[in-house]
Amino acid sequence: MSLLALLVIAVRGVNLVATLLALGTATFALAIAPAAQPAPPKAARRLQWLLWIGAGAAWASGAVWLIAQAADMAGAESLAEAFQAVPPALFGTRFGHTLSLRLLLLLAASIAFGVRRWRAGLAMALAAGATAAQAWFGHAAAAAEITLPASVILHVLAAGVWLGGLVPLWLLIGAAPIAGAAAMARRFSVLGIAAVAVLAGTAFAQGRELIGSIPGLLGTTYGNLAFAKLTLFVVLVGFAAINRMALLPRLAGGEERSRRQLRTSIAIETALGLAVVLTAASLAEQFPASHEQPVWPFPWRLDPSLLADPATRRALVPAGFGIAAAAVVGVAGLLIRRLRWAALALALALAAFAIFRLQPLLTPAYPTTYYTSLTDFSASSIDHGADAFAAHCTVCHGADGRGDGPAAASLPVPPLDLTALHLWAHPDGDLYWWISRGYEDASGAGLVMPGFADVLSDDERWNLIDYLHAHAAGAEVPASGQWPIAVPAPEIDVSCAAGEASLSSLRGRVVRLLATDGPVVIPPGSAATTVLLSRLPLAPGPEACIGHDADAWRAFAIIAGLPSDALAGSQFLIDPQGWLRRLWTPGEGPAEPTPAELAAAVDDVSRHPVPQAMPGGHHH
Repeated sequence: MSLLALLVIAVRGVNLVATLLALGTATFALAIAPAAQPAPPKAARRLQWLLWIGAGAAWASGAVWLIAQAADMAGAESLAEAFQAVPPALFGTRFGHTLSLRLLLLLAASIAFGVRRWRAGLAMALAAGATAAQAWFGHAAAAAEITLPASVILHVLAAGVWLGGLVPLWLLIGAAPIAGAAAMARRFSVLGIAAVAVLAGTAFAQGRELIGSIPGLLGTTYGNLAFAKLTLFVVLVGFAAINRMALLPRLAGGEERSRRQLRTSIAIETALGLAVVLTAASLAEQFPASHEQPVWPFPWRLDPSLLADPATRRALVPAGFGIAAAAVVGVAGLLIRRLRWAALALALALAAFAIFRLQPLLTPAYPTTYYTSLTDFSASSIDHGADAFAAHCTVCHGADGRGDGPAAASLPVPPLDLTALHLWAHPDGDLYWWISRGYEDASGAGLVMPGFADVLSDDERWNLIDYLHAHAAGAEVPASGQWPIAVPAPEIDVSCAAGEASLSSLRGRVVRLLATDGPVVIPPGSAATTVLLSRLPLAPGPEACIGHDADAWRAFAIIAGLPSDALAGSQFLIDPQGWLRRLWTPGEGPAEPTPAELAAAVDDVSRHPVPQAMPGGHHH
């Protein structure tokens, strides 16, 4: 990371910390300080200075941030070029507009703040607006566009009310009489509990959208920073709980020593809060984990599909008892105070026992296990993958992929049959790893298939994986015309009278794709949207869309298990979610359906969506 990027992160963090301080101080003046009766000496003046310090720090860091961000945007190589880039960044970008709004609102808040409560309320509202502007900073906000700002706004407002209020709490608890200090701490605790609940809920919502999965959390830069932030947050909440349950009751009881202990704990809480905010500033400069390929850090992963084996389920019974026992003991510890620490230790021991007994659910994993293809399972990708397979794989696996290539007999371990259903049991990322690095036989025979990372580009390897899936699906189409696994329809370009441009743009409707070498009369009132797939130029009409992807014919022939020359007359039924559900082929399997049979099939696939547990499911 460059020095300029580090500077941007640092000043972004300082700016956010200063803004949260301004909001927390105004909120404290309005909602917390009045609890102390009599008020601490010069309390209003101290709070006013704190708000001015927050606003001033925000202006100073904002100026540096603007220059650094402008230099980064313009690729400036000197300070003079950086200053020249400031006006375009300030007046011509969302960043400049949002930063200007934040600083102006903070200036107004610092002017509005005063002793009277309505002035503190006005300052709090202005500072809240400045804090809410955080929703429009950073890569994550740009990526989420509409769905996340409300969550981000609630998140930063809760952070400002809680974390931004820690400094004025620390300051006034030290100045107030002990009864007033306890009253302020008690009221702040109630506000803090509400803020923690909002922070937890909004963090979960943002995590689902920006991280999306455990691999995204553990295997990306964004996810790692989010995990660090989560860890700090948990520790922070722990200190807040100690303040609320242990130190506050002592302070309310009049123990002067507890005031020092509480202020020390608040100081630690503030430092942790600062670390959380600075980590959040680093997150804002990263692309969301949902936009990255996660690198899995462990050699094993949990595989829930192994639960289908009765022997595995029996082996997991002790783990189930261990988890249940840990939960019971943990709850008992929370309810019975004198047993709390012993119960916690026992619950942790039981949980550790249960975790170690989960071994039957573990399966080998690779750094790329959770990679996902970006090809959209397109017809073009399948077509190119077929060429790659013919050039590099048939010598061992054979032209049909059944493991009977010319070199198969001379190999110490027979090549795998790539048409069997077991192909669908492996994640795309595992296939990608084996194609890239080679396949090592579990029996200890060593590397039994070479890697092709030096031969095939990244895109070519994904194309090959798409072909393997399509070819395996075609090999498994029985005479009934239904695939035993969930197979997505290959993505193709289409032309429709209504303007749709791809097969996926027809989602939500049942689609009948008809392969034809000539014009077809489509009777009115068809039960499904018709797409004509042809090698001849056809024009779309109100009755049918036209598939005009040059690679589509071959791709659909592969997924139907047919030679390209035999595809004409075949019909594919695609459900509203984009899954292939039925196949009719002339001379192979079911004959062309009558209008009544087609209507019945459309009704059936509409009423019975693909089960989530169905094997396959490689829907990109």
